[in-house]
Amino acid sequence: MAGNPRKAKSAGSFRESMAKNYRYFIVGGLFLILVIVLVIFLATRGTDVVKEGEQNSAIEDIASSVEVPKDKYEQDAYPNVNTICTSYMNAMSIGDSDTMASLSNALSDERRAFFEAQAQYISQYADYHFYTKAGPEENSYLVLVTYTLQIVSDANKLPALCSLYVCTDESGTLYINNSDLSENDEAYILALASQDDFKQLQDDVQLAYNDMLEKNPDLSARVTELRGQINSDVQAKLEAKKQAETEAAAAQAAEEAAALAAANAKTVRATDVVNIRSSSSTDSEVLGKTSQGQEFTRYEVLENGWSKIDYNGQEAYIKTEYLEEVNQEAGAESSEVAANVREPGSTITVKENANIRSQPNTDSDSLGKASSGDTFTLVEEKDGWCKFTYDGKDAYIRSDLIQ
Repeated sequence: MAGNPRKAKSAGSFRESMAKNYRYFIVGGLFLILVIVLVIFLATRGTDVVKEGEQNSAIEDIASSVEVPKDKYEQDAYPNVNTICTSYMNAMSIGDSDTMASLSNALSDERRAFFEAQAQYISQYADYHFYTKAGPEENSYLVLVTYTLQIVSDANKLPALCSLYVCTDESGTLYINNSDLSENDEAYILALASQDDFKQLQDDVQLAYNDMLEKNPDLSARVTELRGQINSDVQAKLEAKKQAETEAAAAQAAEEAAALAAANAKTVRATDVVNIRSSSSTDSEVLGKTSQGQEFTRYEVLENGWSKIDYNGQEAYIKTEYLEEVNQEAGAESSEVAANVREPGSTITVKENANIRSQPNTDSDSLGKASSGDTFTLVEEKDGWCKFTYDGKDAYIRSDLIQ
């Protein structure tokens, strides 16, 4: 196998790809899924781009700064490490991101979206083997996992490889470390991944994968198709999550605004019969009319001369000049006035010059003007207006202009 120049070139290209994106390959337990034939760029810490031709030196420069053991990897040597890796890989195969998160210290939205999307097209993972070296922390392990996977409705078992960084917490429990690493941790892990035995393992898996696709053009075409499909699905999932978060944030902001408005709400009383509108403009829809003395909950006084109120459970607006705040003293005065409502047939006296209206509101036609001291016989007093007969017609004067 090693004597085939074409295959050797393929394996070399694979190592160069790993070198170019070295941090993304190992750091934080990133995965190389060979059915997709790409490195998933999901590292949590940003890094400078390594230019073409500088890849190998980049690995050597970083690796050389940390002393690492040169022992060959151990295969399937740690049952407890194998167990957590198996659980994690099984969850990965079915897109069970919640279980993956429970077995690790971090799982980004991008990782969740990728494995949830991939699981729609992968039927199973199998044939696990774990190749382990001691990690940079006490009781930590760098694990390369070889396995096979099958595309849905395809019997072929594709060779695959992923890397996991397994650590031990203070209670002695193992977990998959997907979080950011220190420079020294990166250098140590990268040096391990660059050792000959691990590089040979990577080459072997890559060559086996290439052989299978070359022998099966239909499978190769299906793999190519899946690359685009999974990427599209991931983007859709991330966009849907972003949209949901945006909507949730907007809803929360609306709730907070409503709570703030409620906290600042005041009870106000209409001083006249005026229009209640759908927005703070005289061009907006008329929702109703106030009656004089009618009370409302006011949420906000706007700078344009309008007040935002509650009207039958909906947001509405009245010009501020026709509203007055209700307080205990005003409430007592209102109660006193209500208790002294004039009886029909009594004589009413105008206490200051006033318009005589055709209807009990200030928007109605003026039938004439009453002067201070004029008297009329009251027909009815209602909603802040006194009704009487004027030139043989029903007429109205505001109650606050009558003594």
